[in-house]
Amino acid sequence: MILTSNDTPAADYRLAVDLGAIVNFDAADMPAYWEQHVGAFPRTVCCRVNPGGTFEAANGIIGTPEDSKFGMTVPQLRETFAYLRDHGVEEFGVHAFLASNTLGGDYYPRLARQLFELVADLARDLDIHIGFVDLSGGIGIPYDPADADRANDIVAIGQGVRRAYEDVLVPAGMGDVALYAELGRWLLAPAGALLTRVIHEKETYRRYLGVDACSANLMRPQLYGAYHRIDVLGREDAPALATYNVVGGLCENGDQLAQDRPLPETHLGDLLLIRDVGAHGHSMGYNYNGKLRSAEVLLRADGTTELIRRAERVTDYFATLDATEVGCRALTLAARWQADLSAELSAEPSAEPQLGALSAEPQLGAPSDDPHAQRTTHTPRTPYAAHTARVAHPYKTDGVTVTTVDNAGGDSKRKL
Repeated sequence: MILTSNDTPAADYRLAVDLGAIVNFDAADMPAYWEQHVGAFPRTVCCRVNPGGTFEAANGIIGTPEDSKFGMTVPQLRETFAYLRDHGVEEFGVHAFLASNTLGGDYYPRLARQLFELVADLARDLDIHIGFVDLSGGIGIPYDPADADRANDIVAIGQGVRRAYEDVLVPAGMGDVALYAELGRWLLAPAGALLTRVIHEKETYRRYLGVDACSANLMRPQLYGAYHRIDVLGREDAPALATYNVVGGLCENGDQLAQDRPLPETHLGDLLLIRDVGAHGHSMGYNYNGKLRSAEVLLRADGTTELIRRAERVTDYFATLDATEVGCRALTLAARWQADLSAELSAEPSAEPQLGALSAEPQLGAPSDDPHAQRTTHTPRTPYAAHTARVAHPYKTDGVTVTTVDNAGGDSKRKL
């Protein structure tokens, strides 16, 4: 376990010690801060280096480390290692993260060679033992299908790193240096998807699909203009003859999950599957505009599902307001409303298990003779009625079972 952080508070460092984690210092002032707030250094310490300039791969510049707030310069790294050596540290690690979501397989081998040359110099000049090199992350995935031919071949990448190791470290007598990798995005991004329903259609200067998800569920498009593939469930193979902006309900024009996106004709009630959100989806969520974050469902390899995180409730949103009398009153009212809503929904008759609200508003106007149409009920006497919509007829696709949770806290299963 490694704690890689920046502007790190002392409490985090103390917790790292308690957990037995290796600490990765991000800045040259961190050792003095550690001594002041934590105490003696552990036997093994890592430091994060930022060599500055640009980072080039075979097809051009893929990173600009000099623009990054992370890491220390090479001269700072030398001084820091010398100080740590003189204060009892016996084993050293070097960490670097110089480019994000790289494709084509060239990044890791080039980074490895650069770091191997650096640590060989440090070990010789400072007479220290380099225990490991952490290549960090940066191995990306092709979010856009147009980039599929540049997908990373992890075996080829490993072979490239091995060649650099054997070219640089082995001749330097450093064949015992361990290699660490942090492949979070590469492993997890394809393993997550965001399921959302179209609740509004709007046509002005563009065609808009308003969905019940928003940037509070998936920040990447708003932050980086990032692309995420979107499938219209039930029409995955239909031609993409329409162009839409897929938008959420936040009071921010940047709350657009896709812009000018070709899709099949899509309408109210349709389910959209937004792909590759496993690495930077729910974990980056927030509650702007009072948005409540959705449930998370684990889909196992055998097709079974498990609810692993329930949807947030309005009581969760108000929970931290208990510091004042007014806040406690608001929390009490929210709890009463939540309890009333739970009781009302529990009393509703249903011929089959109910699905918690996928939509932020009830979907009206579906043809009654359509076996796949959704039927909704809601409680108009509360200002939050839009969040109580219940879907009584499942949307039929390929038979995958999805477990979700409604805003009243009841979980249920349905067939998709």
